[in-house]
Amino acid sequence: MHNDSPDRFDSLADKLPFAVDDYDTVREVYVRWRLQRAASDLETIQTWSYLYALRYLYARFRTERTGASSDLDMAVLRAVQRIYRSLESVRDPERFPQYVGVICRRDIKSHRERRREMAENTASAAPDEAMEAGGSA
Repeated sequence: MHNDSPDRFDSLADKLPFAVDDYDTVREVYVRWRLQRAASDLETIQTWSYLYALRYLYARFRTERTGASSDLDMAVLRAVQRIYRSLESVRDPERFPQYVGVICRRDIKSHRERRREMAENTASAAPDEAMEAGGSA
């Protein structure tokens, strides 16, 4: 994660009217937004969603020590885009925080699978390249 990420997280978290882990309030704001469509509620939900994804994925990347900071940025971007695209269609608005958590868990699983596939492809391509290099000499 970039060195400025904790600062970036803190400065955005300060803009929320509640703590990032206050899931009851997130739920209330989301349900209210679904009913009333207030722009301020939408902004709060989007900010919270970004912060949740950033914190969740950063923790996973840090503990697993996988990937570069650009991998983390891409994972956060994918998760946030998926969350934003589905804001209108969450089936049970009362479970919005859990829904966001599921998206983040699926994205980290997807990231692991892509890294595993890339490692396997790199490992299987290496002997072929060595054979080609040896065969052309």
